[in-house]
Amino acid sequence: MRISDINDVEGKAARTCKGCIGQVIDETLREHRWNCAIARATLSELAEGPGHGFGHAFQLPGDLLRLLEVNGEAFEASDEFYEVEEGKRLLTDASRVQIRYVRRIAVHEFDPLLGRAVAAALAAEICIPLNLNVQMQAQLEGLKLRAIGRARQVDAIETGSRENRPLERLRGQSPLINSRGSRREPLRFRLP
Repeated sequence: MRISDINDVEGKAARTCKGCIGQVIDETLREHRWNCAIARATLSELAEGPGHGFGHAFQLPGDLLRLLEVNGEAFEASDEFYEVEEGKRLLTDASRVQIRYVRRIAVHEFDPLLGRAVAAALAAEICIPLNLNVQMQAQLEGLKLRAIGRARQVDAIETGSRENRPLERLRGQSPLINSRGSRREPLRFRLP
């Protein structure tokens, strides 16, 4: 049965879905860099600074689920020092901050495969509270993993070349490789 508005449905299943759906959507969106959920923002500096450790504090967007890039660099691999505090502010010594991030989106904005993955995740989540058996939950977990894997694979293929070539990017950013110039000789090490 297709449901266009969960608020139009009553009963234990509807209450269980309503209680879980927001968390399941947020978790699924955080798991991957879904193209349909990526946004950019230039952050506004907060009047009240961080107090200590960093020079500036910036307000993070309210719909942020996962930070991807800060000032053009992958958040987890950046040369700069940043810290997210309370999930609401970004602390840094940079005086200007631009970010790319995964944002919370409405169901009608989902890629079709992402929608199927969220539905599978929700089914696995509500299985036990609806008094279904553990064997069925295991089957639903498998369905969820396959649906999310397929959605991630298709989504990743559609991602631009910048994100699809991590080895080339690492090679281009490596000080060791760059110090060798344009020569393509293998590195040689002499053991003592």
